[in-house]
Amino acid sequence: MTTEPEVLDEKHPLLAYTIEKLAQRRFPTPDLARVVDRIALLHESVTVRKDSSLPLGPSNRLHTTCLAVTAPTFHGKTYSMDAAIESLTPVAVGDGQVIQKKILRYKCTPNASVGAFLNGLLRHAGYPANRDLPPGVAASRIAAHFQQEQFTLLAIDEFQWAINPAASPGRSREQDENLVWNTLHSIIDNVEWSTPTVVNGLPGIVDSLNHDTAERAAIRSRFDVMSMASMTIGHAKDAKDIVDLYCKDVGVTVAIHSDFVLGKRLTHASNYTLGIVLRLARLAIARAALRPDRTLTAKDFVDAYATKTGCRLQANPFHADDWPQIDPTLLMAQTADQRRTDKAEKVDEPRRSRK
Repeated sequence: MTTEPEVLDEKHPLLAYTIEKLAQRRFPTPDLARVVDRIALLHESVTVRKDSSLPLGPSNRLHTTCLAVTAPTFHGKTYSMDAAIESLTPVAVGDGQVIQKKILRYKCTPNASVGAFLNGLLRHAGYPANRDLPPGVAASRIAAHFQQEQFTLLAIDEFQWAINPAASPGRSREQDENLVWNTLHSIIDNVEWSTPTVVNGLPGIVDSLNHDTAERAAIRSRFDVMSMASMTIGHAKDAKDIVDLYCKDVGVTVAIHSDFVLGKRLTHASNYTLGIVLRLARLAIARAALRPDRTLTAKDFVDAYATKTGCRLQANPFHADDWPQIDPTLLMAQTADQRRTDKAEKVDEPRRSRK
């Protein structure tokens, strides 16, 4: 089997270490500080007392809330939430106690049933389940288990998959949606231990939250929504600076002539979206780091873009001479569709093997 860099994607073990190291660097964005500050406040809410003259305890603790961070694909939801969680510290209580941070991070699986979501969350929280429980039972166990574990923050990635689950036999779509929202409500409304919760996902989360039902109204009053602006990158120099900083982080030398106008090609290829700039740069640099000379060339970007989009050379902004005329929005849409299809097939694979 060949291990030439051009046939490796970002998940390949040969590239994963470098990509993970590069991902640790944070670049300031318009919303990054806002998300970091808001999640820090949410985390601190675990210590807010009803009566500041009395010690913190089950009967002297305010209920916490939920925060939804919403934005379209590649707009920095996970990037910003990662930065916020990394910056969290132990929380001091006014009476002198210090509560160590205990954060549960969970990523929703695409095209999974509501039962798969609830059982997955329950197991990820440390519940010793040997088999999947019925959805209603799993939801009730979550409330009790979270009370016992006393997490200082629950963070859920890609929450749109939880409220748009695959069909469950004998259950309606509305029943499944309500069960997910009611489960979140039970987590933040627990009398003994109310767990601050943040979810991120596509803007459709808000439509589901605002659905006119009694179940949704109960949690809506406890939910804050933060809509992120596009993580745009307006200047080619900014994109080139990102490449230079990344290369410095992992000891890679840039060998791309200025006439190639890498910054301009990179911003155009990403449709001026910072999230895609970062992903393409990481993948290209990880490929370069794999070679003995550790030198970044234009071909690394050609191969990285082709890996992400599957496009022909004539449609590759890092290869074509007429790159300014290439429309990157269609290519990125196709890439997102393919990614969703691939994830769905991975979910279906175990089901098919059991038949």
